[in-house]
Amino acid sequence: MAMTSIYYTECGHWGRRNLSGSSRSRERYVESLGEGELYPDYKREALLKKREAEQAEAVKAAEEKIWPDLLGSEKQIA
Repeated sequence: MAMTSIYYTECGHWGRRNLSGSSRSRERYVESLGEGELYPDYKREALLKKREAEQAEAVKAAEEKIWPDLLGSEKQIA
């Protein structure tokens, strides 16, 4: 395994990852990984914001259609 630096073009940050394989395959993987990708922390934040927006939209749609409230524990209805 080799510690490799990756430049995330979408946000402009540098990151480091352990990659295995030949140097040629690692280089190709690094190039494909960095292109159009967000730094993992930003990617996680973007995903959470997207999920919150989808959930708010679903709640709004349920209120408009007057669906009954779900019954069950918090885990069952999540």
